[in-house]
Amino acid sequence: MSRIEFKPPSDFVSGDSGSGGGKKVWKILGIGCLVILILFGVALAFGAWQTVSCCGSFKEFIVQEVAAQKMATEVASDLKANKLEAIRAKMSEDLAAKISVDQLSLQRDEYASLIDGALPNIMGSTMTADGHWDISVEFTPPESSQKLVMILGIDAQPVADSEEPVLTLDSLLFEQRSRDLRAEPAAVVVLDFHRALRSGNDETAYALVASRFPEMAAFRTFLADQKPVFREGEVKIKSVENRHDRSTVYILVGPDGAERLQVEYELGPSRASVGKLEIRKVIPTYLNVAPTEEGDADLEVDEAAEVEAAGEEAVDSAESEAVDSE
Repeated sequence: MSRIEFKPPSDFVSGDSGSGGGKKVWKILGIGCLVILILFGVALAFGAWQTVSCCGSFKEFIVQEVAAQKMATEVASDLKANKLEAIRAKMSEDLAAKISVDQLSLQRDEYASLIDGALPNIMGSTMTADGHWDISVEFTPPESSQKLVMILGIDAQPVADSEEPVLTLDSLLFEQRSRDLRAEPAAVVVLDFHRALRSGNDETAYALVASRFPEMAAFRTFLADQKPVFREGEVKIKSVENRHDRSTVYILVGPDGAERLQVEYELGPSRASVGKLEIRKVIPTYLNVAPTEEGDADLEVDEAAEVEAAGEEAVDSAESEAVDSE
């Protein structure tokens, strides 16, 4: 019987025996590893440079947007306060040559009822080119079917050794637009709430209320006691006011000219569904009389019954209001 023994090549044998090729192999392996480490380091460095570059660009983007929105807010405040010289001082030379203070005054007079009847509200900002921003500001009186949209073109140029860009107002446009109160996002949620109550889908209605509503049990009892008031008569949108992270909607319930109930709703961004609104506060106020379940119409209510869905701010300040079903 013969035995076959496999041995490694001499190049992999250390020591004095063999041809001494082991040192050569280790050199080759060492050089190969070094090359790999160098390439890996270069790749990491390139990735880190890209990350830093990207973060720097993103930071610059945010700084520019915040600064442009700040200028837009200042221009809107100056317009409302009739400080027209202050607006013109922010203009570029080209724009100032086209729009005089007298022309600004004429435009303000044309839209005075909308400007004086509402607080300015930034509705959108878009970077249309490198360093150029279009900011839209709305003046929307809560009960009006019209609104004024002011569109500002703002140029933001970076400055060496400074995070704050230099801002210039290089275009200014005013547009009066029609407004459908019932189509406003906050009004749609309120109308859906009442529609669900009237059809007997109470759980669907309550799903539109804030998930952290602290007085839900009391609110359910209140609505159960006041079914004739909440579930009968036409629901009319009286006003809608949008302010940054919240909206306030007033509705009237009842026949035209004989409304029995006014309800104030406060809504904010939903914590459960991104992009949707939730009801955070409900304040019913009886305008005349509130009939009971049996049809009694002798109950007069002097004060509003208020229920507040505590958002995080209300929770932190320990302010939660309960329903008063007088």
